[in-house]
Amino acid sequence: MNSYNSLQLWYNGKVQSRLKNLTLHTKNMEPDELIVRSLYSYISAGTERTIICNPPKNKVISKEMAVPYMLGNFNSEFTYGYSLVGEVIEGTDKWLGKTIHVMHPHQEYAMVKERDVYCIPDGISSKAATLISNLETVINAVWDSELTLGDKVLIVGFGNIGALLASVVKRIPGVDVYISETNQTRKEFAIKQNFNVLSLSELKDNFTISFNTSNSESGLQLAIDQTSIEGKVVELSWYGPRNISLELGGSFHYGRKQLISSQVSRIPAKKRLYFDYKSRKDLVIKLLSEIDFNFMLNIEVPFQNAPEIYNQLINEKINEIGLLFNYKL
Repeated sequence: MNSYNSLQLWYNGKVQSRLKNLTLHTKNMEPDELIVRSLYSYISAGTERTIICNPPKNKVISKEMAVPYMLGNFNSEFTYGYSLVGEVIEGTDKWLGKTIHVMHPHQEYAMVKERDVYCIPDGISSKAATLISNLETVINAVWDSELTLGDKVLIVGFGNIGALLASVVKRIPGVDVYISETNQTRKEFAIKQNFNVLSLSELKDNFTISFNTSNSESGLQLAIDQTSIEGKVVELSWYGPRNISLELGGSFHYGRKQLISSQVSRIPAKKRLYFDYKSRKDLVIKLLSEIDFNFMLNIEVPFQNAPEIYNQLINEKINEIGLLFNYKL
């Protein structure tokens, strides 16, 4: 029987984080469980910052926002994280040595169920595989928008979701994609990646579809105002317990605009006949094999530095869009 000492990242709901030790014992494993040695995990900055700074108190929302294998609870200390990629080092022969993706909090070693892991095929790097969860969000957003040939698209916010969304949508023939970003660092980064970035003065309120990924009410208001008559606004941000104020007395009403909430945990009804969670991940792998997302993976941080990184994240001192923990450094 083996045991593994694993560092975990914990938050206490008072905008503080720390690393704690957990020991995993293989003698406690069920036949369908695996031990995974983490390689990388991706930081979903907007959602994780909101969760840490404003943990949900409502029981229903708390249940919805909890992640698989999360320990603790939002009322005290808890672990969190979205997208972990690692190597299976204990388990059945079918899985031993495989590189897998699993939704799991940031942690060095993990004990997980076989049913929860997805095997990363050859040709997809471990780093790129950390984008799987956020690309599932992007796929849902495109499905919800019903985007089609000839659409003129505005993406408000060029964080990790906005950048992934822009990368996917601009590959659709006949679709024009534009970015609005107020953060100067991210704006310059988007320009460097050859995206069409518009200043506020250049916006002309003629977009058939607008996506808000900015996690701000001003970003959502901009998306509403810049959408054309009978256009769609797709909201990808989660605001936690914050109250959001919008001005809907302008073009929103007479323009018959649609405001749609999009999130990842449910596949849109119109797609459920053709996709389940496994086949949606298969589609993500297809995107990873066809689109170069390496520009999203430019910042690697040793996991031992996680508390310091999260203190910077909480204080909004991190502007990078692609930030991941490296468990090998």
